Amino acid sequence: MLVRKLLCVTVLSASSLNTWALDVPGSLVDTAWLADNLKQVSVLDVRKDLKSYDTAHIPGSVLINWKKVRVKRHQNGYDLIKIVPSKAEFEAQMQAAGINKDSAVVISFKGKASKDLTFATRLFWTFQYFDYNNVALLEGGTHKWAVEKRELSTEAPTVVKGNFSVSGKTNEDILATEQEVKSAVDTGSDSIIDGRTPPYFTGEKQKDYVYAKGHIPTAHNISHLNLYQTDTKTGVITHKSPEALKALFTDAGIDVSKPSIIYCNSGHYSTGHWFVLNQLLGNDKAASYDASMHEWTQAGKNNPVKIP
Repeated sequence: MLVRKLLCVTVLSASSLNTWALDVPGSLVDTAWLADNLKQVSVLDVRKDLKSYDTAHIPGSVLINWKKVRVKRHQNGYDLIKIVPSKAEFEAQMQAAGINKDSAVVISFKGKASKDLTFATRLFWTFQYFDYNNVALLEGGTHKWAVEKRELSTEAPTVVKGNFSVSGKTNEDILATEQEVKSAVDTGSDSIIDGRTPPYFTGEKQKDYVYAKGHIPTAHNISHLNLYQTDTKTGVITHKSPEALKALFTDAGIDVSKPSIIYCNSGHYSTGHWFVLNQLLGNDKAASYDASMHEWTQAGKNNPVKIP
């Protein structure tokens, strides 16, 4: 692994990085493409383990604190955590990361666990929610980049504030609301997906911010762990093939061409399923339930929860 200590201060903004406007080729880019275009894109590295960024990251990539990707807000009479930020909050966060309104954005992540990948899908989903589409995930993340012995850095770039802005238009089709989930349950929908691991689905486990055990009635359990494959030699985590992913959903009773709602404990892992359905399998009617079981089980809501 080649880790380089930068000997000079790198000053980054989206305008200084991007010599000319560039469009990402799709929602997933590989390490070879990023290596060829590194000076023309803005790389965001989203992590929960912030110290690991200091150890090694893609040169020029800007650290995004996972805990700040989602926010707390009083909404519809309830105090909710881990939900999508406001337009102003998202713009401020991206400006602070040096993103401009015409930046081509590539989202990387630590890449040593499936949850790392879903940190990235949640940020990708947020860009899409605010109708900003020139953004892609780096397949395999920073770990794949390192395994391939590509150049790494231990120095964080000095970031110049960007002018990132969004129109104010939001893509409501990809965000499922509590009322939409209620309607799906009431009609006996067969297209609600619980993206948690089985112990949470069955009620054997429960997060402290989820106030009832079990799952939303009619939901099919497809663990987020099953969306990805891990190379046994390198530990690199990537998406399974589209064919394998389609079979995974079909075998669980989900028609990948029909509208679907995906939830988890907080709207984190569910964006991994949304990314697969929406971006990889072409279902533009897939939606992630923001706040998920955290909102669904709030005291006083009396929403139904089922334990097998």
